[in-house]
Amino acid sequence: MTRRRAHERYQCEISVRLVHEGRELHAVSENLSLGGMLLRSDVSLPLAAEVKVQFDVPSSGITVETDAVVRWHKPSGFGVQFMSLRAREVWALNRWFTKLSAVEQSI
Repeated sequence: MTRRRAHERYQCEISVRLVHEGRELHAVSENLSLGGMLLRSDVSLPLAAEVKVQFDVPSSGITVETDAVVRWHKPSGFGVQFMSLRAREVWALNRWFTKLSAVEQSI
């Protein structure tokens, strides 16, 4: 039985600010979905670590600021699951994902 993802992933590199236990960290996204993102960083966070995530949605003027939890690690980075996206953040991300899909289809 194959497990389907709840949200489609989009390849993208976005600068991301994380706050974990009062420490500010920086990372770059490798992919992004409405459910979370894969991040590359020099710093590794423990599984189940709670973090605050902040990044700008390209071409939207909207900044996503949400709580997230580290769900898995791989050699190149770690994955976080978003806990509480607001409606305007979901709207901005969906709009940007539509633009990304159009670009991918035209290639």
